[in-house]
Amino acid sequence: MRSPSININSDLFRIDCSNIQKDKNEFDSIKIETHLSPSPRWGHIGVAYNNSLIIFGGRNENDLGDAFMFSTTSLEWTQLMDGTDKK
Repeated sequence: MRSPSININSDLFRIDCSNIQKDKNEFDSIKIETHLSPSPRWGHIGVAYNNSLIIFGGRNENDLGDAFMFSTTSLEWTQLMDGTDKK
């Protein structure tokens, strides 16, 4: 499977859903201060859980089997799996 012909990056954005207004919404870039973060990827799975976002797998040049959790309160990533876990 080939990667899409678009620029893939690790940028993360948020929008304030408590104040949605037609044609007046803006996305804010989230600046991550930690050095641990997922590599740029596409085709991954993401879910929201409590105050966290969890992503699993996807692709860059290779298939990825890692998992990361992003805390929406502390704005920090935690690696849950490094992709070498085999079960």
